[in-house]
Amino acid sequence: MSDKVNQYDAQMVAELDTNLAHYAKIIHQTTGKDVASVPSAGAAGGLGAAFLAFLSTELKSGIDIVLDAVDLERHLEGADLLITGEGRIDSQSLHGKAPIGIAKRAKKYQCAVFVIAGSVEGGIGSIHEQGIDRVFSVVSETISLAEALEQPFESLALVSSNVAKQWLKEQ
Repeated sequence: MSDKVNQYDAQMVAELDTNLAHYAKIIHQTTGKDVASVPSAGAAGGLGAAFLAFLSTELKSGIDIVLDAVDLERHLEGADLLITGEGRIDSQSLHGKAPIGIAKRAKKYQCAVFVIAGSVEGGIGSIHEQGIDRVFSVVSETISLAEALEQPFESLALVSSNVAKQWLKEQ
């Protein structure tokens, strides 16, 4: 079943890519604007491409807008450790989820970055190359998802204790 689902997902992605390429071609022919070469213009079904083609706008990363708004860099000055969270860390996390944007900012200040995630899935081997030093999962061999959801305070307290122990060990 899993292989069948993966094959179906791959087919859907290929079809979406083909349609987005066609969309970009029509935009280029109609407006003269080449949105195909703009990173993230195809995200959200090509919404970014539409904004670029038909409005006077520029694309910015959502996490960058938020980090600028909260003035994160002011808080990073002199910090040794930044702890952030994410519902799930997986292979998609490498392509623009909030912890990556946060880590990139923190690394400008030589600040270590630990992520507490609800769960962690495979395929994150290169996450350290994105500036994340350690990833901790609430769900583990000792705590199931159901248990973590049943006792969220206790689950977060346990993983937070592990974060603190790891940080102290590395100092």
